[in-house]
Amino acid sequence: MKQTVKGSCHCGAMRFEADVDVSGSSGRCNCSICQKKRSWEFMVKPEDFRDLSDPGAVAVYRFGEVMEHKFCKTCGVAPFSSGVLDVLGGPFCTVAVTCIDGLSPEQLANIPVGYSDGRHDNWTQAPAVTSYL
Repeated sequence: MKQTVKGSCHCGAMRFEADVDVSGSSGRCNCSICQKKRSWEFMVKPEDFRDLSDPGAVAVYRFGEVMEHKFCKTCGVAPFSSGVLDVLGGPFCTVAVTCIDGLSPEQLANIPVGYSDGRHDNWTQAPAVTSYL
């Protein structure tokens, strides 16, 4: 069931609200940037996401044609991103699970994780090995 969550980067300059089912599936990917960032994210529809950041605090790294990764110019944390993939239903936003405020270690430990083989542009299948993600 969806609930409105709030989150932020480490210093608080980037903030968001999103309507997320925190008991639903989260995602990890093995593409080159997600692997290096050890991304762990909830995917949300654009209409379920609200960017409350100071626009001057946000830096953007565009990876290929798919993703726009946003991160804080001050602390470097990347609390959310956006992208477009037809195979995933078109436009979407992601929020970093660990940037959601107020989730307990027990809640974090119980969030189901799904995997995507982004390295091979196979967004609906898990890679053969996921333990390093």
